[in-house]
Amino acid sequence: MKNPMRRLSTFAIITGTVLLASCSRAEVNMNDFVEFDLDGYDAFGTCSAKLNYRALLRSVDGKIKDEQVTAARKILKNVKLTPEQIEKCRNGEKVEFEWDITDEEVGKLEEDCRLFVTFSDIEYEVSDLKALKEVDVFDDVVIEIYGYDSCGTVYSYSRSYDLSGLEYVASGDGHLKNGETVTITAQLNSVYAQAYKSPEEYLASLGLKPITLTKTLKVEGLSELAEYDPFSSINLEYDGLNGEGRAYIYTDWTDDYYTYWNYEIENWSGLANGDVITVKVTDYQGNDISEYAANNLGLKVTGTTKQFTVSGLMSFGGIDPGTISPDDFFCYLNDDGIYVDQYGNKIDLGGMQIVVRDWWSSGRLDEWSRNEYDEAQYAYWDEMQELYNFTIEKTAISDWGSVLEDFVNYACAPDDGKNYVFTLRSDPLLPAAMINGLMYDLSTLYPLDFSEYKFQANQMHEKYSYGDHIFCMYAGSPEPRTGIYFNKEILEKAGIDYNDIYDLQINDMWTWDAFTDLCDTVLKKTKVNALSCNEGEATLAAVFSNGGSLIDKDYYGEFYYNVDSQQTMDALEWAQKLYAKYNRHPDAPRDAAWNYYQTEFLNGKSAFLIEQEYAGTRYNYLSDAGFDFGFVMFPKGPQGSLVNIWDDMIVSIPANYSKKKAGQIAFAWNLFTEPVPGWEDFDQVLADAWWYGYFDDRAKEETIPMMMSLGYGTVSYHDVIPDLNAYEDLLWQINEDTDIRKLEQNIKSSWQNALYWVN
Repeated sequence: MKNPMRRLSTFAIITGTVLLASCSRAEVNMNDFVEFDLDGYDAFGTCSAKLNYRALLRSVDGKIKDEQVTAARKILKNVKLTPEQIEKCRNGEKVEFEWDITDEEVGKLEEDCRLFVTFSDIEYEVSDLKALKEVDVFDDVVIEIYGYDSCGTVYSYSRSYDLSGLEYVASGDGHLKNGETVTITAQLNSVYAQAYKSPEEYLASLGLKPITLTKTLKVEGLSELAEYDPFSSINLEYDGLNGEGRAYIYTDWTDDYYTYWNYEIENWSGLANGDVITVKVTDYQGNDISEYAANNLGLKVTGTTKQFTVSGLMSFGGIDPGTISPDDFFCYLNDDGIYVDQYGNKIDLGGMQIVVRDWWSSGRLDEWSRNEYDEAQYAYWDEMQELYNFTIEKTAISDWGSVLEDFVNYACAPDDGKNYVFTLRSDPLLPAAMINGLMYDLSTLYPLDFSEYKFQANQMHEKYSYGDHIFCMYAGSPEPRTGIYFNKEILEKAGIDYNDIYDLQINDMWTWDAFTDLCDTVLKKTKVNALSCNEGEATLAAVFSNGGSLIDKDYYGEFYYNVDSQQTMDALEWAQKLYAKYNRHPDAPRDAAWNYYQTEFLNGKSAFLIEQEYAGTRYNYLSDAGFDFGFVMFPKGPQGSLVNIWDDMIVSIPANYSKKKAGQIAFAWNLFTEPVPGWEDFDQVLADAWWYGYFDDRAKEETIPMMMSLGYGTVSYHDVIPDLNAYEDLLWQINEDTDIRKLEQNIKSSWQNALYWVN
């Protein structure tokens, strides 16, 4: 224990002249050898005390032996007074110090050194600290109030560097009104707040004392807000049948601020004449626009909702039959839920035999049943075929390689009496068939409503459209596409928890930087390659993940060249760096096949694989992987978001059919692809991923549903432009030696020429 006080009375008094004469000894009061040090300013000064042991030992020189002096020095130089320093002292203040010395140390001084010390607590009166100089911290500060009445802002800055530790904060900043007062407060900025507890302490360190830390000003001179109606140029258009109508927003473009806002229609479908519906205006993040409009545009918003009354929807009960051409096929649902024609008669297709052509189906719709859903599906199909007097089946007629050529040959010939819906795939002949009028314009057929969810869920009709004309369609959930597989065993060896990757994805933090950080860790801590990929698909995913595209479509439905956009160019350059650093193949043979990247990942020679979702499903190559793997979406770039490029097999109706026949076929196919009653929330694509996918549960629960969700999907347009070869011209050309700027300039002219003929 430390002995805070030791007095002479604690010593044993030894008497006897013989003992005193035979032993040299010295007595000293340590309090006489204490030195005090003062620094700083009055009220913010510091006071410290220490023992001058050298002076103490000099005072007993000759009274004890030299070797005893040496031993005493070793003990005394470690003796301290506590506290070592007292802060925030002021003149006239009495401060106290206690000795920090142990009984053991005192005993050694007495017994070994023959030095008898006394000491006691010390009280010291502070004096001679310098006085603080008063200063007006607002002397050299410029304060301006600007903006609009009710949302004014204070701008303040100091023209002097002498008080750089202060910043000036206004009360009510951002919401100031003319006539009110605002208080400006000087406070520590974030940097100096780490070193000082208060602005007073900071100023005292400079020898200053503030006269005041606040200043009050009257707000004046703010401009008045102009009243603004965000609905001034907005109106609604309605189409469809009374009771099944739809509403659309249109603008006359007289509002200069229209593009700042997002307009949402509540209950935009299933409308009847006389219905009152509400339109709400927000910003594009769903926030109220009032504050932004005031602060940035000087506008006072008069309202953020407006009601509209539905009118002008068509009614076909008792309509003049001459309104609709007999050569057209028209249908609508009556009050009993039955499709009828313009005369109110139930639709009867007269026993039409309709075939959905593809390259894999056997023809029978009920060849086998896996579960209750299948049984309900077949029962629904049987009911629809019997109710409207038609049959429909899926049959493999073409093969994968010839399907487009077969379609072109069929559509160029006269109608042969068959009733076909063609299943098609991406192919250079497809856009040519669209441009040259070989496909029926599906937007003109009454049975097809492309605002229905089954079409909106995948947006293939938008991909395969020119202007207002739609030539191909797909019904149902989209196919998940390009993402990133990862080998869990390799990540574990690298010290990476694969769950962290899923957490980044679900929290919208799965970014390019996060991905490359993981690649760096793999390279540093393992002996395998970081990445394997098909560079063309990976580059395309990078472009869209950064908010870019190769070809895009404007408001009017016209295509435009977008490779030279900042988002796209940044993505191409990032992909180039990605391949150069991580997509290395040291073990690849010289004659490696194009798909060596798949073998590399399967053999455990790479941690990550950029590949499409199908690879992890049954009958595909990752089903034979001898390790556990996960699957996430492609990470997002700094200007983009997590996104999946949807692309599915689509269907089309040949244009050599009459409008009535095309309408009848579309009617049957539309019923064929409707959700099964009672199973509307069931998703076959997602179910297949669960039943037949080799992914882990988090991929099935999080990644696959995200890739199929409207908020994470988009379509590309570069593959629907004739004579535009995106992969050969651009995507397959990106490597570490590519001059991307030069490559872009080389393709720009020919691509724009291809767009000219389409638009």
